[in-house]
Amino acid sequence: MVQYGSVSGEDIFAKVKGLIKDLIAKLEQEAKDAATEKAYCDDELAKTAAKESDLEDSLKKIKAQLDRKSAKFADTKDDITELQEDLAKIAKEQTKLDKIREDEHAAFVTEKDDLEKGLEGVRKALGMLRDYYSEDKDESSSDAPSGEAPVFLQRQPGVPDTAHQKQGGAASGIMEILEMTESDFAAGLAKAQTQESDSQTEYDEAAKENEVEKETLETEVKFKNKEYKQLDKTISQITSDRDSLMTEQAAVLEFSSKLKDRCIAEPETYAEIKRRRDAEITGLKEALEILKTEAALLQRKQKSFRLRGQTP
Repeated sequence: MVQYGSVSGEDIFAKVKGLIKDLIAKLEQEAKDAATEKAYCDDELAKTAAKESDLEDSLKKIKAQLDRKSAKFADTKDDITELQEDLAKIAKEQTKLDKIREDEHAAFVTEKDDLEKGLEGVRKALGMLRDYYSEDKDESSSDAPSGEAPVFLQRQPGVPDTAHQKQGGAASGIMEILEMTESDFAAGLAKAQTQESDSQTEYDEAAKENEVEKETLETEVKFKNKEYKQLDKTISQITSDRDSLMTEQAAVLEFSSKLKDRCIAEPETYAEIKRRRDAEITGLKEALEILKTEAALLQRKQKSFRLRGQTP
């Protein structure tokens, strides 16, 4: 090849140099592609890591918010249960008060009826006795002698009284007893009426307090129910947001795993590959320079031989 090249004047290393140049170009393109891939990996790994961190922070915040709302939701539910229990107690207490008042009033009506009937009977008896003995006094005053009786009559023995005689002294004691009984009945009736009035007043006050407390509790229950529904809606929204973030996080983690397989999970690091490739390119370039130098030397020798008329 050297002799043929010397005669024909062709560069005998042209094909070799071409192959070397092609190999250098290929290696340089690979180096460029590798640098581009390295830049892409560095950029995507940084972005993915930042995205993972942001999603992790967002999930921590939203989970903390969900925990707070869930705790508040549970507390509100407990408050509603407690308020409803208080309302049930008030209703039970009011029912008990109603029954007591009903029984007391029924007892009062019976007692009042008995006392009024007794009082009416005593007063009738007193009236009859008073009327009866007032007539006796009138008769006694009308039958009394005016002046002294004749002497002959005074000497005669008295005629025995075989007619009924009104017992004024005994009747006076009976009327006193009846009057005391009347007084006792009247006092008992007045006492029963006073107790009835006091019991009704106490009942009205207790019923009013229960009504006010009931209205207050019902207002609180209404407010708590509204808060409960709002919390339930908020929790549903937060849960939906959390699920969306978890779905996004799963997608990012999957992409990150594939990206790491592509960019990191290699037998050799980028730096090592680059070092070997650069050394190979440098060696090829040096070989190319040597070939150029050798080709130039051969050309000078061939030229010197031709000037001398010799054939190499």
